[in-house]
Amino acid sequence: MYNNIGKKIKGLAKIVVYAGISVCVIGGIATIFILSDNYYTKDFAFIGLIIALVGSLLCWLSGFFIYGFGELVDQTQEINIKLTLSENKSDTKEKLEKLKEWREKGLITEKELMEKLSSL
Repeated sequence: MYNNIGKKIKGLAKIVVYAGISVCVIGGIATIFILSDNYYTKDFAFIGLIIALVGSLLCWLSGFFIYGFGELVDQTQEINIKLTLSENKSDTKEKLEKLKEWREKGLITEKELMEKLSSL
């Protein structure tokens, strides 16, 4: 569940942005229709347009922060892997065991494991 959390956070950011924009646009359109049906509030139908535009913009901007946090988690994990591997430069067997352990824990993917093994 918590393996590769950085990638999961970045995926969540995309879901939040798309869902938020969809909700804002649908809500804005619904507001336009609701307010335009009422004779007294016909001039205020632009509120729906504001909801659709400003809400979508805010969802899009919040996606940057969530995605950026996921990227920070990914990069921190990569730095940790590099530092751990560079501490034991003399012993390749220890590096290999450490990489296999990380793969078993789900901290790195099979592709990342192969990339690390090729650099040993």
